[in-house]
Amino acid sequence: MTQLLIVDDELHMIEALEQTIPWEKAGVKHIYTASYGDLALELMQSYVIDILITDIRMPGMSGLELIRVVKNRWPRTQCVLLTGYADFEYAKEALNLNAAEYLLKPVDEDQLLKTVSSIVAKQEEQWKWISSMETSQTLMRDHLPLMKHNLLNSLLLGAKYSKSDLRAKCSTYGMMLNLDNSDIFSLLLIRLGEGFYRYAYHDQTLLEYAFLNIAEELFKPDYTLWYCKDANDYYVFLLFPKSDDTENLTLERLANELQYYIDLYLKAHIAIGISKVGEFPEHLEEMYQSCIQLYQSKVNRDEQWLMKAHEFAVVPEQQSIHTLYEPPTLIHLLEASQWDQARDKIQSICTELRTKSTLTQAHLVEAYYYICSTYLYILHKSNLDADEASKLAEKLQKTPKTFVLDEIERWALTILQQLEVGNLNRNDSQTRTGNHLTKKVQLYIQTHLSGDISIMTLANHVYLNPSYLSRVFKHETGESISSYTMRVRMERAAYDLLNTRKKVYEITSELGYQNPQHFIKVFKKYYELTPQEYRESASRMS
Repeated sequence: MTQLLIVDDELHMIEALEQTIPWEKAGVKHIYTASYGDLALELMQSYVIDILITDIRMPGMSGLELIRVVKNRWPRTQCVLLTGYADFEYAKEALNLNAAEYLLKPVDEDQLLKTVSSIVAKQEEQWKWISSMETSQTLMRDHLPLMKHNLLNSLLLGAKYSKSDLRAKCSTYGMMLNLDNSDIFSLLLIRLGEGFYRYAYHDQTLLEYAFLNIAEELFKPDYTLWYCKDANDYYVFLLFPKSDDTENLTLERLANELQYYIDLYLKAHIAIGISKVGEFPEHLEEMYQSCIQLYQSKVNRDEQWLMKAHEFAVVPEQQSIHTLYEPPTLIHLLEASQWDQARDKIQSICTELRTKSTLTQAHLVEAYYYICSTYLYILHKSNLDADEASKLAEKLQKTPKTFVLDEIERWALTILQQLEVGNLNRNDSQTRTGNHLTKKVQLYIQTHLSGDISIMTLANHVYLNPSYLSRVFKHETGESISSYTMRVRMERAAYDLLNTRKKVYEITSELGYQNPQHFIKVFKKYYELTPQEYRESASRMS
């Protein structure tokens, strides 16, 4: 059954559309409502919305802007625009955004119901076609390379399958691997040089196809190939020898030949990391990670080299201040007004510094500026008295001439006490109520990252209407609930990547994401690096 979302800043209009139209006749099962664009987007992140009905003119995000975002994130959602303005430019823009319909207010209820019924019928026909057996078989054949690519990527990220499930998947994809007796294989990790990226996208893609054709021509006589492009834009090749007589020297020779022909015919360089021989699938992730480490010290993208991962010595990382970045961070504790826990956090940071075998000035400077920047951020977002806030800011901006651990601890605890007192002295009852609700929501988000933290769940937790809660939170913090949730999740992910040996799929699950590929996409959009690149860049800097 269809799910519908109505967005309008006029509450009487929402109530009229929701309660007076017999939506069940059009096949609509659930109706959701929002009074502004940001709330609509938060609802769409929590529920599958088939049809969006929105007013054009609303405070903040307009209906046209909302549709633009919706079409980008949820292209299957059909959109209907309502407006009281018979403006050709609005209609033209609606058509450009592929809106299903453009209706004038006051809207005729029969016309609106007929429009929605027509959209529902078209959607049902489309899904029937998509789900038909014949269509599924055709699509599977067309997408077989992508499905093999995704399966290998999930294995590289640490996904675990039973032998029977993996055997079934490989058989479906036309890969006859002997999983009862572990297959012997080698792994090549190949980075394309700058020569591949000097062209426009279309020509670059053709060049990569040429590279893959050359690789298949060289390797296929001796090996069964399975390859994909990983999250770092490296090509990963699994090579299963077709004969027991195939030696590892053959692989090195062929890798050298691959570099030679790429240079000769494509005028480009490639770097190749070769793993030791292992058993599939038991050793896959370990072999992949050993090759990844080769690239941490090889920064020059156009450098051409061939190295064996098991002959490469890994340089131990310099120790960081673990407690400083361990969740919940100081900034998250202060945002939720957890003053006692914040005090414990500062003392834990100082305890770790005291017990370090090699405590340096760099450690003290790092701790000082981290705490200072956190306090300035909290001060900026607080509603403290202007004079009091100014005095605190002045203290925070005075950098000490020398950094001494005991003095840093006293300074940090003193400022924390002043922030707490200033927060408790806020007299406005409405401000205190809003602040209390905000802290309660922030604490819930921080402690339920792996679960359901949708706007509806949070609203139920504090017994408020979702629309009202969103407005209060935005007013108190300056950011939306979805933005805050994203920030907390991304900071936790960054900490785990730098300070633990957790695999990407484990971090994905702990942060409530459905699959590693989606998590990688979100992380890259936030930090402009993939999780693996983020981990590697930190290793190079340490």
